[in-house]
Amino acid sequence: MNGLVNLKARLERSMFTKYPGITGAKAAGLLKEHGYNELPSAKPKNIWRIALEVIKEPMFILLISCGALYMILGDYNEGIILLCWVFVIIFITFYQHRKTERSLEALRQLSSPRALVIRDGQEIRIAGREVVPDDILVLNEGDRVPADALVLESANLTLDEALLTGESVPVIKTAGENEQNKIFSGTLVVQGNGIAKVFSTGIHTQFGKIGTSLQSIEKTQTQLQSEMKRLIRNLFFGGAVVSVGVMAAFYFTRGDFLQAALNGLAAAMALLPEEFPVVLTIFLALGAWRLSKNKVLTRSPSAIETLGSATVLCADKTGTITQNKMEVAGLFYRNKIFQKQEFLRDQKEIGDFIRVLFYASQTNSIDPMEKAIHSAYKKFDFRDEMPLFVKDYPLSKEVFAMTRVVQLNNEKTRIACCKGSPEALFKLCKLSEADIAPYLDRVHQFAEKGYRVIAAATSVLPQTDLPEDQEDFRFSFMGLVGFEDPIREEVPRAIKECNEAGIKVIMITGDYPATAKSIADQIGLVDDGMVLTGSDLHTMTADAKPYDDESARHSRQR
Repeated sequence: MNGLVNLKARLERSMFTKYPGITGAKAAGLLKEHGYNELPSAKPKNIWRIALEVIKEPMFILLISCGALYMILGDYNEGIILLCWVFVIIFITFYQHRKTERSLEALRQLSSPRALVIRDGQEIRIAGREVVPDDILVLNEGDRVPADALVLESANLTLDEALLTGESVPVIKTAGENEQNKIFSGTLVVQGNGIAKVFSTGIHTQFGKIGTSLQSIEKTQTQLQSEMKRLIRNLFFGGAVVSVGVMAAFYFTRGDFLQAALNGLAAAMALLPEEFPVVLTIFLALGAWRLSKNKVLTRSPSAIETLGSATVLCADKTGTITQNKMEVAGLFYRNKIFQKQEFLRDQKEIGDFIRVLFYASQTNSIDPMEKAIHSAYKKFDFRDEMPLFVKDYPLSKEVFAMTRVVQLNNEKTRIACCKGSPEALFKLCKLSEADIAPYLDRVHQFAEKGYRVIAAATSVLPQTDLPEDQEDFRFSFMGLVGFEDPIREEVPRAIKECNEAGIKVIMITGDYPATAKSIADQIGLVDDGMVLTGSDLHTMTADAKPYDDESARHSRQR
């Protein structure tokens, strides 16, 4: 045990010698120069700013004007009641805004990652917002990458980049200077570990650029706001005409100018709908409250109106329509295909295959594919004890496969369980082209359904020294596994409700058209024969009608 501790200490010292990191003083200077590693957020509004925004609305100006006129005319009761409603509306607006801001702030603090960096030759854990350019990051499984960085060293470093790309398939990162070996802020390490050097933080990261672009969006008035302004303008001119007419009639018949003016103002006020601001504010607040019950936060009440008038809904596939996680969907074993609905029924036939996949996976992995294998294994009634782990052969850039050697209880032999890309396992199993052909057909068949396909193999080993590389094992090919990103349970019902409400739903995805069609059929998307590729959208003009574009019809598969 002491030998292992000393070995670990020597390895850590050598790492700190090779990557000493920056000094604390330099980090403080870079933090002052580049600012905190965070996205700019809107400053919280105080009650006076909220009150000013409320009062600037034409309907509230109308309400205040009505109250002031009642006070001038001497009807203090009506004037005070109207002005009190202004404060009620300000309170409702302020309460709703503060409730949303508190929830968003709690989410920001919850999602703020911690970072393990090397500074002054030592590993220290700091807040993600304090990471600066030139920092050396130490990344382990389960870490959230705090900034854009270049990988310096990698040991099976695999990242989930779905936050940026929308794709749930993890990406392997190796050391190097090219674009593919860069890691980006907000992505998640799902397997392995590595060391990386930060080159961008804050708004200069790829994630930050997206946030900055969103700030450039110009806010326009909603249709309701425009119509209300037009109504108030018309009522103002109409009230002015009526007021002048009443004043003129009263003055020429009675001769009292003061009474004529008061009567004219009273007639104009009778035409003004002072209840409108109160009713609209309460209705929008109720809408925001109902959305919050469905875990949707609303910053601006006008969003309620926009949501209610939507006619087209564009939804991303990964993470929105699907669950953004892997699930074992199909197996090809002993020349037979097994779908996930048949797993429990055919447990005796596929039990050995599931065991090999489970033994070839890490025990407490957060990799989506390995989590799916663990989930499938738990559904089976396996009563055997956990095997003894012997040795691990990790995934590498040269061999896209990983092998774990285990020893079963009460058995003298050991088993090498391997999983990886079909091509890699064909090579490891030394299969001929004739042997590979039927497996390739199944790979294409799974791929057409949108599955991610891997293969599995096993080798029985005697109680001898293990080889240095997994290429030296004598593997026997077992079969293929297809993974899918399952549909969210509530999506088909939501699609049906949108169709019944007259809202057209469009699915946006980077998958192949055949995969998109498969997902669309599962969720009940209305089939209009329309599929547009990226090149179609690139060549399309702003005024083009895709349904009438004959050239686009040739690429429509769904």
